[in-house]
Amino acid sequence: MNRLLRTFGCLIIIAITALTTALFCYVPETALNLPADVKFIAHRGLSSRYFENSEAAFVGAAESPFFFGIETDIWLTADGVWLCAHDDDPFKDSSKRISGITFEEAQSLPLDTSVSEYTQPESDVYICTLARYLEICKDSGKTAVIELKYVPNGEQTQALVTTVSSVLPLESVLFISFHRENIDNLNGASAGIRAIQLTGNANKARRTVDSGAAVGVNYFILSPRLAAAAKDKGAEINVYTVNDKRSVKRCLELGV
Repeated sequence: MNRLLRTFGCLIIIAITALTTALFCYVPETALNLPADVKFIAHRGLSSRYFENSEAAFVGAAESPFFFGIETDIWLTADGVWLCAHDDDPFKDSSKRISGITFEEAQSLPLDTSVSEYTQPESDVYICTLARYLEICKDSGKTAVIELKYVPNGEQTQALVTTVSSVLPLESVLFISFHRENIDNLNGASAGIRAIQLTGNANKARRTVDSGAAVGVNYFILSPRLAAAAKDKGAEINVYTVNDKRSVKRCLELGV
């Protein structure tokens, strides 16, 4: 990653109106001639300057008018509290897993910040709750982008939707997951949910687009044919993750 992107960190870009949507890395507005309807979403918060998925990262993204939304990953503790982390074992004590411990124990364990390639914090960082993340999105008017990293059961999924919708209107929330079962469970949990399956498989992406459903694709499988099919079918495409200006320009040329 070049110095510019190391400085500003990874983000997600989203463009709504072209029927294609993209998830990118942070490139400042002045670096490209971006259409007015291209919007950026902070990937795991402002993870270039603060440790990913931390409260500080979410607050940092919330304070910037540059961002349309803030993305996070979530896991459920053994006693039913949703927490923000990319992996089930984000702690310095790698024997501890969110899914196997209580919230009380989880909030006492410092996170393993050595996995970050960006700025290292000066002191220990502790896990952030989904509830706090949602409050930050609400107070800042940001769209919440919530990725489910595993497949909770139907009851847990329903409880998640209830929790989220008690803080934010569902039109201000986007759920994403690589697991098709999550997409089906979310769509069945409440009307008005926006849920997009992620995939790195070109054939699966094309089948999904041909059905008219939204899909999130790895940048490397984005093609003129896939973008054209999305526009033809009225389907929304998310593209993740773009790390340089050339890639951003290519996506814009395809109609993102």
